[in-house]
Amino acid sequence: MKKIDDDLKRLIDLRILKLITILESHGQYKYSRHFCQSIGMVEQNFTKVRAGTKHFTPEHIYNIIQCFNINANWIFKFSTPDTKVFTVHKTYTKKAEIEELQKA
Repeated sequence: MKKIDDDLKRLIDLRILKLITILESHGQYKYSRHFCQSIGMVEQNFTKVRAGTKHFTPEHIYNIIQCFNINANWIFKFSTPDTKVFTVHKTYTKKAEIEELQKA
């Protein structure tokens, strides 16, 4: 069972890493440290996610969805080939804005 959980987490990580290249091409951020700051992740952990020794947490995933207007169905592959990556809501790039939304 743990193997399945780890495999699923890795698939989600790989999907998010693919998303990062999409975000970069859309000019959402310039350096990985800016991405990490936006989602509340320590940059060293990001390196470990890339290496496959750590995973994005539910909080990181939530922040990615909120900060960059990402369709959660796209991240988790609950989608069809025509599912859009981005939603139409406002982009929140500052952690303070996300925290304010979470309080509401």
